[in-house]
Amino acid sequence: MVSGAKKRFEIERVGAGEPVVLELRGSIDEHSDLSLLHDAKGSSMLLVLKDIVRVNSVGVKKWIQAINRIDDGTDVVLSECSLAIVAQINMVKNFAGRARIRSFYAPYYCSGCDAEFRFLYDVDHNFGAVPFQAPPAVCPQCQQQLVFDDIEADYLQVVAIARGMR
Repeated sequence: MVSGAKKRFEIERVGAGEPVVLELRGSIDEHSDLSLLHDAKGSSMLLVLKDIVRVNSVGVKKWIQAINRIDDGTDVVLSECSLAIVAQINMVKNFAGRARIRSFYAPYYCSGCDAEFRFLYDVDHNFGAVPFQAPPAVCPQCQQQLVFDDIEADYLQVVAIARGMR
């Protein structure tokens, strides 16, 4: 199910030890407490962003400040980036800071079912050389070919950013 509704922001630490795994949920805005991003100590940190539904302008500022306060010695990876996070990565210079982007969700539409789908793609394994193209996808309900549901060249800039090409 696809939803853009505002949800309360939460960060949950999953497990203990290395890497530090933080799952972020909801809307990143003026009410979001991002202090756990820089308070969590470790040599590696995995930020799971699949449940971020919105980032407003104040949220962008708070995110950039928080991501830049993470210790320089920490290897930070952004994983399962939601559509809202991909939009910010593509629009806002240095939104990802020095973090590596591992994977992101991409939007697809089925005209046969009139349904929207999100598929998770790995930056290193699902994309070849420039120009980047969305992998073909088939509707899990009616088996019809799905259509990429965004401007492909613009949306897939996230791959170029992840590979240090932009």
